[in-house]
Amino acid sequence: MKKTIEVKLEEKTITISRLPLGKYAEVLNVLKELPSVLVEFTNKSTDQLIRQLPQILAKQWPEALEILVIATPLKRDEIESLRIDEAVKLALAIYEVNNFKEVYEELKKVLARPTPKKTE
Repeated sequence: MKKTIEVKLEEKTITISRLPLGKYAEVLNVLKELPSVLVEFTNKSTDQLIRQLPQILAKQWPEALEILVIATPLKRDEIESLRIDEAVKLALAIYEVNNFKEVYEELKKVLARPTPKKTE
């Protein structure tokens, strides 16, 4: 798995890095407010995500903005001035470098395990 991804924007190149645990948790906290978007992300192939990400970003812009603020080195005003294609590139890089799909699949496995019975 890559540790960083370079994203070329119109005026500069941004390095998207793996998030430290605290930042990852912040992103997940924003995402927990978006159950329908989480389902859309996790049940789609990368090609499907690429095609649908602009609609997801448009529908969930405040949350998408917050994720970009947390997960990129850009300031909020810089993110607000991005074009949609640039925001999509950044979002896909964040998704890929942080391996969100695999983490989600692993969490599903853990949560599907039966809980141990309490002994008295």
